[in-house]
Amino acid sequence: MTFCVTSVGCLPYSHKLFKNFSEGLCAVRVGNKWGYIDKTGKFAIEAKYDNAGTFSEGLGCVRSGLKCGYVDKTGKLVLPLQYEAYAHSNNARSNNPDWDFTAGLIEKLGFSDGLAVARRDGKEGYIDHSGKFVIEPTFASASPFEDGVARVETGDMQYHPGSTFIDKTGKPIIKRKNAA
Repeated sequence: MTFCVTSVGCLPYSHKLFKNFSEGLCAVRVGNKWGYIDKTGKFAIEAKYDNAGTFSEGLGCVRSGLKCGYVDKTGKLVLPLQYEAYAHSNNARSNNPDWDFTAGLIEKLGFSDGLAVARRDGKEGYIDHSGKFVIEPTFASASPFEDGVARVETGDMQYHPGSTFIDKTGKPIIKRKNAA
């Protein structure tokens, strides 16, 4: 089975060669690089990134090396490649798309409720559309906001796990301590 991209031709089918369409664009892997096609199959954004997430709120998160940034639908890098990618992003990559486990690592970095998870110094926080941290990166792990609430891990995940839920100001609204 194959699938065809107008500007590239037909490629062997793998569900990990492309992601779902979102806001009119679909992230597609060609070789070892990711870009975006439109609904006609033409590249809207050149395949030049190591990973690419689905578009949300007008922006798509892209990764180059161990840095992430955000492109608009024209391909312009509107938030520079300045946010940390997961340290194992490059190591989990494979030339075989069916064994490339990096594709899912970028998805939680998309915008929702006006904010996106971003990493700095190994911790996670939230940025707004200007790229400014509005909730400082102090969490071991952070989840995207949904209906104004996000789950964050406050411990070190391995030895002192603990979850809480925060509002869009970063204030805890529910605290849950995991049993050790």
